[in-house]
Amino acid sequence: MESVSRCVREMKRNKTTSPEQIAGWLGRNEPFPISHERIYQHIHMDRDRGGLLHTHLRQQKRPKRISSKTAYRGSIPHRVSIDDRPALVEEKTRIGDGEVDLMMGGHGGGGRLTLVDRKIRFTRIQPVLSKHADHIADVIIEALSEMKNQVHTLTVDNGNEFAQHKRVAKALQAKVYFAHPYCARERGLNENTNGLFRQYLPKGTNFKRVTQANIRPAENRLNDRPRKSLEFRSPNDIFQHGKP
Repeated sequence: MESVSRCVREMKRNKTTSPEQIAGWLGRNEPFPISHERIYQHIHMDRDRGGLLHTHLRQQKRPKRISSKTAYRGSIPHRVSIDDRPALVEEKTRIGDGEVDLMMGGHGGGGRLTLVDRKIRFTRIQPVLSKHADHIADVIIEALSEMKNQVHTLTVDNGNEFAQHKRVAKALQAKVYFAHPYCARERGLNENTNGLFRQYLPKGTNFKRVTQANIRPAENRLNDRPRKSLEFRSPNDIFQHGKP
């Protein structure tokens, strides 16, 4: 019980540290192992008793599971389904397979586009002014122009803002695939990255007033963060100095 309490105290002190990260650190550095599931159980029991420990979690809601077989009924020309994406992408064995997501602010407040590499978690974050497909295509191409020789595939959702996917594919010499509707878990890395990014620029931020100079420090912090999946190397370290 003391180990759980210690984990919760650390989570409350530093919201950028998740229960899984705390449990992993304790497992390597302390004599008492504890799972992150046990920490979550403790937090949920406290919530059911009226406690507030859950308010210190970075993410308050769990995603709903919806069948990946949901049919697409949109009108994006020449859309290629994730079902046709090479199995190699799912294996995450190479650099250059990315996920793309667009989040718009309310009341015409602009938005931001996130692009994340599935293997090394290297992230690009770009401000956008609108959801117009031509504008979004321009932003994606510009964001990846310096590394286009390393881009193999991009996976996006079914918003019409990605209707210019063929122009993106041609400019980057890459393939663009569309996830199933309402299946955010097929781009789960994007969802996680969005949650991390909100620590620096929270929901409600007017992105029309945010420049790339404002976003770059947050982007660098994400790319400098050691990742468990990378044996605690950072995306920047791998991107700049060699393969994981």
